[in-house]
Amino acid sequence: MKKILPWYSILVGLSIIATWTLFYASGRVPGMEDQPVQTAWHIAAEFAAAAALLAGGIGLLRKRPWGAHAHFLALGMLLYAIINSPGYYHARGDTLMLAVFAGSGAAALTAIALSFLYLNENK
Repeated sequence: MKKILPWYSILVGLSIIATWTLFYASGRVPGMEDQPVQTAWHIAAEFAAAAALLAGGIGLLRKRPWGAHAHFLALGMLLYAIINSPGYYHARGDTLMLAVFAGSGAAALTAIALSFLYLNENK
């Protein structure tokens, strides 16, 4: 479990960056035509979450004293993004993406619970 949590954060952080990069490269950024300002701010928040996930994951792997705190902060940012993001897809009736976000939320909540257990074990 000690290695799963940091790698989860790193993988999710890289996935967020890759997802938005691919959307941008394809010229099809969800929400950009309808709500460009809100979408730009949303993307900025997700990139901030991705950076925090990478920092937290690396901090845990390298056993830095700030690693666990950065990891928890990043997981909170991720959970917020997961709760906030499905609205766009719900409004368009995209049930597949709603299922993706439900699974992502379950994974994030599991990571948060495991992080609490891990921290309690290492006091």
